[in-house]
Amino acid sequence: MKAKFENVTYPVDSAFNIIPFSTPYLKSPWHFHTAYEIVYISEGFGKLFIGNNVNDFKKDDLVFFGPNLPHAWLNDNSGEHKTSGVLIQFKKDFISDDWVNFNEFKYIKNAIEKSKKGIKITGQSKDLVLSGIEKILNAKGIEKITLLIQILDIIGSTKKLETITVIDYYSAIKSSSKEKMEIIFNYILNNYLKPICINEAATLVSMNETAFCRYFKKNTSKTFIYVVNEMRIGYACNLLQEKKLTISEICYKSGFNNISNFNKHFKSITSKTPSEYQNNYFRN
Repeated sequence: MKAKFENVTYPVDSAFNIIPFSTPYLKSPWHFHTAYEIVYISEGFGKLFIGNNVNDFKKDDLVFFGPNLPHAWLNDNSGEHKTSGVLIQFKKDFISDDWVNFNEFKYIKNAIEKSKKGIKITGQSKDLVLSGIEKILNAKGIEKITLLIQILDIIGSTKKLETITVIDYYSAIKSSSKEKMEIIFNYILNNYLKPICINEAATLVSMNETAFCRYFKKNTSKTFIYVVNEMRIGYACNLLQEKKLTISEICYKSGFNNISNFNKHFKSITSKTPSEYQNNYFRN
């Protein structure tokens, strides 16, 4: 159950991939590849596993990943929540090592370096990058390459880049630890909306329950159950935003077995009750 290596291929007549996508069920495997990757989510919501972090993703998110950073995207499998967006992938040698040391490429060098931890792009920089992506979709020839270089320059010149993981995951975590965390994340990814058992997860990595809980918190700074509940509450938040189900229905659909437990964890994680969260969302 290691992170699966994805062999990214490129058109013979292009320096990089730009791929619009739309799918009723987004479930990419826990994987890594040697490409740099820019992903824009124009529609949808779900969970993004990246490195040793678990994050929500939602409409209008824009992220940039460096090579060999393990990640997986997941939304529910009902087919009711389509996910759409645009994916850009380019090779490690798209920008040569010599180029990034030129002063003119200092911002691109910064973007490349920060992407090792994953970057979430927001604010005015996001607007500029999205404008560039739209232009690339309609561009031809050298203009496409120029636009991608400009996008990387915009990302790297952003004053406050929001990195997604705390560490350069593949450089900082030893191989045996990576493999165990990948197995654990894969288990959570496939089971968080079902009844989940700590002992079952511990057995997958040949640990007893006590050692497993200590190990998981050391690697993520969160307890195993907290991460599972965080994912469930994130999923519930997205259902509340859709306003199609009652709070009771959302409770059970999100993996909780009673409304009292759901309300307790919801307030603990969001500082609001489900009703307050929903009312606040639609008021804004």
